[in-house]
Formats: sequence, C-alpha cells, structure tokens
Amino acid sequence: MKFLLSLFVILLVWAHTGQTSLDLIRTELCPVISYDGLFCPGSNMQHPSWKETTKSLISTGVGMTIDLSTGEIKLSALSTSYNEKSTLSNKIISTEIASNVESLEPIVYLFRKEQEFIHLWEQDSGSWLGGVLGHIKNMSYVHNKFFIENQMIAIIQHLYPLYTLEIQPTNTHLELNTHAQQAIDRLPFIYDAKTYKDFLDVWGTHVILETTVGGMHEKQILVKDCILQSNYFTDGLSETELELRLKTDILSPTSVNDNYYENRRRIIVDHRIGGDPSVNNTDQWKQSLDDKPALLKINKYISWPDLINNSTIKANLQIAITYRIKSAADVRTDEIDQVEQQKLAELFVQRSAQGVIGHGSRGPVPPYWEIIKEFILQNEQRCPEGLPLAESKEKCNSGAYITSWNTVEITEPLRYERNVHTGMFRSIRVRDMVAEKYIERVGAWTKSGCSLLPTSWSNMNESLPPSTVVAMICVDCIPRTRETNKELFVCECPSY
Repeated sequence: MKFLLSLFVILLVWAHTGQTSLDLIRTELCPVISYDGLFCPGSNMQHPSWKETTKSLISTGVGMTIDLSTGEIKLSALSTSYNEKSTLSNKIISTEIASNVESLEPIVYLFRKEQEFIHLWEQDSGSWLGGVLGHIKNMSYVHNKFFIENQMIAIIQHLYPLYTLEIQPTNTHLELNTHAQQAIDRLPFIYDAKTYKDFLDVWGTHVILETTVGGMHEKQILVKDCILQSNYFTDGLSETELELRLKTDILSPTSVNDNYYENRRRIIVDHRIGGDPSVNNTDQWKQSLDDKPALLKINKYISWPDLINNSTIKANLQIAITYRIKSAADVRTDEIDQVEQQKLAELFVQRSAQGVIGHGSRGPVPPYWEIIKEFILQNEQRCPEGLPLAESKEKCNSGAYITSWNTVEITEPLRYERNVHTGMFRSIRVRDMVAEKYIERVGAWTKSGCSLLPTSWSNMNESLPPSTVVAMICVDCIPRTRETNKELFVCECPSY
C-alpha cells in the first residue's frame, strides 16, 4: 500500500512538474499572433499589445506552429532572431503610416453545402486562411448555423495587410528555438503513440514560415439558396451578380440598392479583426493595427518531419501526423454522414405546396394562370412513386384539375409522388387516353421550387405558347403572376 501511495505521489509530482515546465515555456514564447490577434496557445494569458512585450513583431507573427487537424495556432518553434532584418524586407507598409494601409479587393467565399468547408480545410496547398475560415468546426455546427431552412453562407473577407513576415533559412537550414529543440530531443526512437500525440498537442503538425498580418473586416451573410438562377425558380441572380452584391455589401452597404438581394440575405456577423475593434472610424482603426495585428493568412508552412535530420524521429513524426490528420478527417466524414441523414429526414416530412396551371392563348382568350390554394404535400409513405391511379387521385391530389384535348377530352387532377430514397417530389397528371389506357406525364424530381410538366416548356420568363396547358406543383417558393404582365408567371424566392 505504501509503495502504491508513493508511486501515486511521484506521478502526481511528475505531472505537475511537466505542466509547470510548459507554463514556463509559454511565458517565454508567448504571445503569438493568431486569427483574432495576440494570444498564448493553451493559456488564458492576456496580451493587449505586442509592443507591451519584450518580443519583436517577427517573433510573434511567424515561426509559430499550426495543427492542421484543427486549424489551431500553437507555440513558436523557430528561432527568429538570427534573420529578423531580412524577414521585414517584405513590408507592405511601414508602421509610421499605418493609417494609410491599403486594403485589398474583398474576397467572397460562397458555400452552398457543408462539404465545401471540408474541401477548404483539407486542401494541402501549403497555405491557410484566417478569420472564421481558420477555425475547423464540427459539421453539425456548420449545418445548423449556416445551412438549415434552404440557406447557404457567404464569408466576405476584406484584408488590410500590414506586413508579410517570412523566416528565411540560413544556409538552407531552419533553426529551432531552444524549447522546440528540447521537445524534439525528448522524443523516443521507439514509436509511442501517446508521447508523439502529446508533442503534437503542444507543437502542432506544421511549422509556419510565412504569414500576412494586419487587419480584416469580415462579414458572414446567410443567403436564401433560391436566390441563384435555377430551372425551378424565377428571377434568380447569377453567381457573378451575387458575388458583386456581396462585395458591395462590405465596401459600401448603403450603395447596394437591390431590394431583391437585400430581402434574401441576412448579415449574422459584421466585425473587424485586429487592431481596436471598438473604434468605428476606419482610419483610426487602421492606425491601431500596428499595436494589435491579427493573422490574416498563412502563406507557407512545412511539416515537422521536413525539419528533422534523424531518420527515425522523422518517420515517427510522419506516422503521428498522418494518423492525427486522417483521424480528424474520418471524424468529419462521419459528421457529414450524420448531417446528410438529418437533411434527408427534413426532406421526407410533410410540406406546404401549391398547384399551378397555366393556359396559353386560345383564339380571343388571352393566356392566364390558375394558382390553387395551399395544400399539404404528404410524405413518401402515403404518396410513393407508382401508386395505382385511383389511389393516387385519392391520396396525392393537389386540388387542381386540368382539362386536356388530345385524343379525347378528359379532366383529371394534378397529382404528385414522393421519392422513397431522396424525399424529393414531382408532379404527375393524365394527359390523354389511348385504347382505353391512360397516358401520364411526370415533371422533374425536385427538392425545392416547381416541378413543371410538360418539361418541353421550361422558360418561365416567356409567355406560354398558344393552345398549351402547363401544370406544376411548387414548394418553398411563392407562386404569383407578374405585376407588370399578368401573362407571365413567377415562383418567387421567399424573403427573410
């Protein structure tokens, strides 16, 4: 019993000593510049300004590490004192005239689905973005925050770069700082997963060689996904038109002057990163950037094994890093699978819908549209594909009736059916009877918008051809005729 108690005390002291040692390392290496400004990895230390520390801008803004499995900035690993002058040779603007920082063209990142975030985070281009895009998020969080209820997200970043900081090797050799070198020297030659994981927890997976620091104005804007041009909606914008409006939204919001766009977007974050965010005046804010710059972009990084000479330690680090990044990617894949199941379940529910019938001109009778009152689109169990006609007319009837004059004159209801695999819907109707057999036509499978038939006429911006009858069932849009021309039909993307 005494032996076990002694062992416990030794382990407790060892753990405390290890933590104390790490705290001392942080005291010496902190702060570093991260996405939101100065901070100390793994600590709550406050660092209001790099000028209030004994560290140079170069030692806080480059040479630190990043964990590519999370996007987190970690402790500085490189010695930055030996080559400081050359690293500052790439200054974009001097500190004396920081108020004249030139902003770059705003960059728009438009994400239509969750997987596009993964593609951004898992690219191996040797660079990494800042702002909200620097932080890897749980996919369920991404879905619930940005993509529910037929939305997509635009991230607009307007950069005000102050410096480009670069570590330039001496004689092609990159020198580690004392603490990072000691951490490398303590790694065992025989691979131990926990020991190497502990190293990566503190020192990241990659070492940063070049950064851009300064300030950023960032907006996160939710946009109705039906705002884009589509065969299933009307009056949409092209991606180029949407991007132009998003850029204008961050440059000069009052000059957007587009009600269609403004009514279908919602700004959820509008903030400045770096400097003093409480300052409203842009010029004054730019003056504050030199004291409190933020990490705008990582331009270049290399993996830890590329810095190690010992082949055994190099191989061990590669194993640990590969496992860490792959494990994080596997978790995101599982999260995406769960999100897809959630999205699929959302499509299978009952949904509000409207039937629409359009009549082309016939002799002196001008074109006109019938817009039927709302009804409930039943789920796939009640209205699956391929129901017998009588059952379909009873259970899956839109309430709209269409008279057709083909081989015989018939009047039949506009119906719908649901796909048991995807939850999508499509319109269906009887258009003729030949040899006592009903001839049916179906529209396209649709998630949101209008399932139109016949599919041969699909340009809703044009008038109906003469002597033509078209029909559709519409979901998640507002069917009406145009105010300026009642002969034209629109199914309008809903506003917020």
